Amino acid sequence: MRHLDTILPRLEEARLTGKIGREYWLLSSLEEASRSNRLDKVLPLVQTDLDKYGFESRKHIHTITGYSTLAASQEPNAIRDTGLSRFAAFLTSRSFKTANLYQESESVKVMQAYFSRITKAQQEKEPEHTEDRKRVYIRTLIKAKNLQLAGALRRKLSAGCGLDYAEFHDSGYKGLNNGMGASEIYDSMKLHGDEHILDWMGSAELFANLLRMDIFQEKLAAQSVIRNKRDACGIHCDAGIRVRVLIEKAGGSMPEMLPRPKESIIEIEKKLRKIDKEKKKQQAKIDGEKV
Repeated sequence: MRHLDTILPRLEEARLTGKIGREYWLLSSLEEASRSNRLDKVLPLVQTDLDKYGFESRKHIHTITGYSTLAASQEPNAIRDTGLSRFAAFLTSRSFKTANLYQESESVKVMQAYFSRITKAQQEKEPEHTEDRKRVYIRTLIKAKNLQLAGALRRKLSAGCGLDYAEFHDSGYKGLNNGMGASEIYDSMKLHGDEHILDWMGSAELFANLLRMDIFQEKLAAQSVIRNKRDACGIHCDAGIRVRVLIEKAGGSMPEMLPRPKESIIEIEKKLRKIDKEKKKQQAKIDGEKV
């Protein structure tokens, strides 16, 4: 990917650290990297996703005010910006397409990879339940993306061209995982019965798979028609390889080398429902005491 050498250093230089050691990025720095001055339009979308999936938005989005001068002789000018956590910056970059704010999709894919941490060899320890919520969130995006791809494939395939969707998905896994298909990944995870491999992936690996599907979708859109299932599988495999190249060039850990979570997403969803239910009860009690 030709934008790696220019965008990644720029994003790393833009990384700031708050008073208690939390890293964040200014919205203006993302606007500069993406060459768009309308990113404030995606913030409501980001806020909606944070609220919907149980994240504390105040820990991810905050207003920053201060003063700056362009020259020593000038009066200081008040400035106002928005600070974004790494995850909020990731959501912002994913919202670019929804809000129709970018032209160069390849550069945005690099930004998404950077903020999702698939380009980092070591991941920092996440606050309690943050990684859990990320896994649930990205898994939900993947389910929706699978439905989108199925519909898009049906429209693009030549008449009479039968496609085995299991084989199609397998080709994507093989491209991303150095030739390992779904069954090999299943065996390597030591899963049993109807357990799904995506439910046993961490957020970084899930995102790598989501990015693989995004790239395939864009490649598919550029095709007038898919002649046969071999072409469809070949395009999907190539999309996986492209994500793998991105990870390798940026010094990240390959999907098959990432540690396995201790709990499946199905178990985590149950746990988070209990936590959120208890939080609502506590908040209702607090609100009742204020009356």
